[in-house]
Amino acid sequence: MAALRAARSLFFKRTFMLLMKGVAEPDHAVRAAAVEAIQLLHFPHAFDPLSRLHRDQSDPAVRGAALNSIGRIPSLEAVEYLLGTLRHGSPEERQLAADLLVRHDAAEATGAIQAALAQENGEMQQLLITVLRRRNR
Repeated sequence: MAALRAARSLFFKRTFMLLMKGVAEPDHAVRAAAVEAIQLLHFPHAFDPLSRLHRDQSDPAVRGAALNSIGRIPSLEAVEYLLGTLRHGSPEERQLAADLLVRHDAAEATGAIQAALAQENGEMQQLLITVLRRRNR
């Protein structure tokens, strides 16, 4: 647990090797420490390991923590990942992705959301309209 607590301040891709081991541990306290660290690591080079955690893990807490961190990475790649989650995620993940898109501060975020809106219809289109309206407040 001490190693996982220390990992929260290690902004390196290699840190995620430790976190992946932590989320695989059966001990609840160890897993919780790993999830907490995942929530705090949102730097540009973390996108790949975070997206891998989100895709590969079945634990909703791990998936949510990874998605939350992805949503704090200021890149077009992160915005596109959130848009994909809006299309294909669970209802809880879709809501989190929408909230993260509202707050996302990448320069290209609004343009990417508008481009996605032009390609969508139905429920997804309405969700993207709501995201754009909330971004413009």
